[in-house]
Amino acid sequence: RRSLSRRRRVAEMVLGRSKGWLLCCGVTLCIISCSGIAQHTERPDIAAFESLEVVPAKKSIQDQFNELDSEVLAQSPAQAQQLSMEDWKEEGYEPYSDEMDAYVTYSGMPHPMDNDLFRHNRYEYWLQNYKRIPNEKPVPWSYDGPESDPDLWASLKKEYSQCDPDLTGATSSPIDIPTGRAIDKCYGPSFPLKSGAEWDNTDATMLESFDRSFILEAMHCTQPCKICVADCSESTTVKGTLEHKDVVLDRIVFHTPTEHKLDGEALDLEIQLLHCVKGESYHVLPCIPKFAISVMFRDGGASATNPQWVDDLVPTLKSVGKDPKELAKGLKFSTLSKELSPVLSEYYGYIGSQTSPPCYQGVQWMVAKTVLELNTNTIKAFNNLQGDNVRPAFPLGKRELTSFRKEADSHWTYSGPRGEQWWPTLLDYVSCGDKLDCEKLPNQGLRDICLNDQQVQSPVDLYTNECMPNVHYPGACVNPVGLRPVKWSLGTSNDDPVMAYLKDCDCMPCKNPNNHYTFAFSVKGNPTLTYYNTIYSLKEVTFHTPSEHSIDGVRKAMEIQFHMDKSGCVSCGNTGCCVPNNNGQEKLAYSILFEEGQSTPSWVAKLAAGAVGGITATPDDIAPDLYLREITVNLQPLMSMYYIYDGSISTPPCTSGVTWLVMKTILEITPDDLKIFKGMHIGDNARELQDWNGRTLSVAGTTQL
Repeated sequence: RRSLSRRRRVAEMVLGRSKGWLLCCGVTLCIISCSGIAQHTERPDIAAFESLEVVPAKKSIQDQFNELDSEVLAQSPAQAQQLSMEDWKEEGYEPYSDEMDAYVTYSGMPHPMDNDLFRHNRYEYWLQNYKRIPNEKPVPWSYDGPESDPDLWASLKKEYSQCDPDLTGATSSPIDIPTGRAIDKCYGPSFPLKSGAEWDNTDATMLESFDRSFILEAMHCTQPCKICVADCSESTTVKGTLEHKDVVLDRIVFHTPTEHKLDGEALDLEIQLLHCVKGESYHVLPCIPKFAISVMFRDGGASATNPQWVDDLVPTLKSVGKDPKELAKGLKFSTLSKELSPVLSEYYGYIGSQTSPPCYQGVQWMVAKTVLELNTNTIKAFNNLQGDNVRPAFPLGKRELTSFRKEADSHWTYSGPRGEQWWPTLLDYVSCGDKLDCEKLPNQGLRDICLNDQQVQSPVDLYTNECMPNVHYPGACVNPVGLRPVKWSLGTSNDDPVMAYLKDCDCMPCKNPNNHYTFAFSVKGNPTLTYYNTIYSLKEVTFHTPSEHSIDGVRKAMEIQFHMDKSGCVSCGNTGCCVPNNNGQEKLAYSILFEEGQSTPSWVAKLAAGAVGGITATPDDIAPDLYLREITVNLQPLMSMYYIYDGSISTPPCTSGVTWLVMKTILEITPDDLKIFKGMHIGDNARELQDWNGRTLSVAGTTQL
């Protein structure tokens, strides 16, 4: 009675699906083929066909039908239910036996339906020969009946075939959600999925009914004839996304305890908001769900406070019946949506099914990660009404489980809706914009800080003509300041290799075109760099393609920036910090530019090779033999000359107080290694060049290690 076995499918083809075979109906059934005649004096038995040879031409037709059935179920599992023709059914009758049932598809009709005449003849033959014996009175499905529980749903009615775990268990709902397997994804303006579930027209009146579960009906439908479009009231809708089409809320079903589980744990109550494709499936009541939202509740104890809409429902539970009625007067979905919408900002997503017969497949599920609380008496009231009305949970299997969260309000990108033009629209990022953006701040003190930040923004175009005595320059020139040694102190960084990661890669897969992906690494052991009697601790090293700074108007292929925070100063006895110093600047950034060439520094090549295997936002020692010492030794001969200017951090919030040191020597990187870094960044991760606004560019240097 469950899924057709391979032998039954072969018998199905032998018995009549192939047009080249002749069926002689009566006491004796003759099967005629090119190779001979097989004669049987009794009704066909499936075992009798084991020795029959199916000639290649007929076997090919058999395979075609097998493939057709598989495609129908795989592509649209719910479609078979929609093929059912009411006028082809006779209530109380079933095919004579399972062997004869091989004639009948999952839709309840015989195969094939190539044209009306052939379909008619096949159906008439089926009626005359097999649809003879009255069936016993149908058994309604239940959650706990000995002959009608979830394990037996598929055997109760042909329309319930998709409830068969052997047939659809790998794609069914509910599931036990293994939270550790969830793939982190985001939705929002910068991502392909622009929004989660956002309900429109939330004024739908909620009617209550009970049919093995407590149900709130949002779309009220009447269907005066057997085959027609249902007359339905306007209900709450959810705009289509990449995950689903425009859908309309049909009903909300309550389950005690929860049908879905979290890492093996069932909670106390679950509501399932079932949505159907807008304008479709209304010829079936209730309509076929294609999108479902699940919100779970736990028992919060006797003192827990319920949402108001739940308190409105509880007094009506004793009066609820099978016919939908407005028992909680004036209850509209808007009351529910106000409570539920904030909960849905983070959710698990997967493809499953309706959790009750007919178990329609292909349902996009959205399970809220936040669990709400109800008081103990409320949980008991629902459980007293409906008992344990749950279908056993299925394993996730090979299905993808996603963990969606809303894009953070502060999330910025280099391009797209939240690119550089968007940055100053956020109050925290007004320093990235112009004077008018500073006016958004609440007081003059903050506005003054903002205006000062805007005058010293980074990156900039570095000009190379150095100032000379008694020489007049039509434009700005670089001011030589003599020797300003920089000195590395490695701390305990030799104990651990550098740890690499991809910034902004916390929503997988990291292939979103609107991003601020930046390859970076950090170093343990608190290494420091001393510049101009001020000590700075190394926090992070970032890679940018192309370079953020340019030289005489030309941007280079890549730039590596060592970002540091002030942590102290060089002491000069009792006088405190030695002077002169750079104590007025809270941050230091040392930058190295690269252009395409024949070779790559060994430490950069190691990072490129390690990144080929993939990289995420989680720090990883992708180059296990790379330590900061190797990097500093490699750079030692090259750090003696560098440009100096006062600027800002080059990403939001664009705050000032940064001394930039840009090494004069340009290093090389091979095209292959450059391609690896550019591939991780998915586009340029370099801010537009900023105005100098009268600032001074200097050049200095020698290096001590």
